[in-house]
Amino acid sequence: MSDNAENANAETTPFEADAERAQSDGTPDAASSEAAPLTPEQVEELKRKAEESDEYLDLLKRTKADFANYQKRVEEDRRRWSQNAQREVLANLLMTADQCRVAAEKSATDESVESLRGALSLLWSELEKFLASFGVKAVDATGAEFDPAKHQAVHVIERDDVPDSTVIEEIVRGYEFNGQVLRTAQVVVSKKPKPPEPPPAAETGSGEDEAQPRSPDERPAADAPDEGPSSTE
Repeated sequence: MSDNAENANAETTPFEADAERAQSDGTPDAASSEAAPLTPEQVEELKRKAEESDEYLDLLKRTKADFANYQKRVEEDRRRWSQNAQREVLANLLMTADQCRVAAEKSATDESVESLRGALSLLWSELEKFLASFGVKAVDATGAEFDPAKHQAVHVIERDDVPDSTVIEEIVRGYEFNGQVLRTAQVVVSKKPKPPEPPPAAETGSGEDEAQPRSPDERPAADAPDEGPSSTE
């Protein structure tokens, strides 16, 4: 009998031993607490939290759908704005194209240089108006001080009649767009010429004595006149 009791005690796990001690002390174990029924207040609280979770999930889905629709509207508006801007540019460019066509027709039928010059002048005037309507303005750089932010020097010429670093010629005109540089101007810039070098100093020394002419007394014997043979009595 005692052997069977000892074997039963040996087969009892530590967890079962703790549960038995808790029951003997009157403390409910974890299994009994989980199986305990919920109170009506707890059930209502769980229902309320579940409803809030459903509301938050529904709000998240609606917000995600609204944001996707917003992205589509923004992309559509951007495409429409781009098309409207292109349409406006092309519509304004048609007048310049008409002037080009008229100038080409006149140059083909009229041999007068003045007529062609007038057509080109009108074409350039219309093109300037077209560019100005979009905020593009030509900047005349001739006579201005060289500015690397607005000018690109393609050649430098020495000039003493203008200040240094002055734009004396414009190769390609520069343009501004709404007050900002759209294209830098290609220009020729002046530079003060170098001062002339002083002439080299005259050489002094023994060479000057050799260059001076000698007096008749200082001439060598070879240069003395021949007096002829001496007479003997």
